[in-house]
Amino acid sequence: MREPPTSRSTERSPQLPRRENAALQRTRTSDGVEFLFPPLRDAGTALALGAFGVLCTVLPLAAVYALVPPGVPVPYGLLVLALIGGLIAPFMLCGIAFVCLGIYMVANSLWVAASSTRVLAVRRLCGFAVSRRELQCSEIAAIEADVPARFQNAFSTETTYRLIARAKAGRGGNVVVAESLRGSAQMEQIKRELESACGLRVQAGIL
Repeated sequence: MREPPTSRSTERSPQLPRRENAALQRTRTSDGVEFLFPPLRDAGTALALGAFGVLCTVLPLAAVYALVPPGVPVPYGLLVLALIGGLIAPFMLCGIAFVCLGIYMVANSLWVAASSTRVLAVRRLCGFAVSRRELQCSEIAAIEADVPARFQNAFSTETTYRLIARAKAGRGGNVVVAESLRGSAQMEQIKRELESACGLRVQAGIL
């Protein structure tokens, strides 16, 4: 099985990659299948999270500015900050967390390679590998669908899924093998391809 391609690599796949949409690129290999979930695939959701985070950060600052304008006595300002600080700080921390999550969703990519022997998933952030997970096919109990809340777009009627290779008891951790899948039809298709590549029994329905 090939390792994830890098900018300096000249290795070529047995078959040219096929781009399904902005969120998925599929490549058939001699021993299985590879999927690339590129950066910016969840740009709409990330933008919504970032905008919400900015509002959670800016509104408390605006409230502080209104209550403690420039030129007020220092004791008064310190008293007001002490009284409202416990209410404002959680909103600001929440806003910063949402902004960071939005940036992460825009900048990360996921490369997955599945064959008859193993599943390999490499997560990259701004082009740098930050996570590498591997699971032998003999240790996979099932490939299950999941609906993470952070991937859902409030302006879309389609559910966004991800797929997780569940490890058998005592055989290591689970591995995310697909994400940003739009709708149940695409999710089922990718699920069947992964199960076929790994030699698992095709399971019907959403687990």
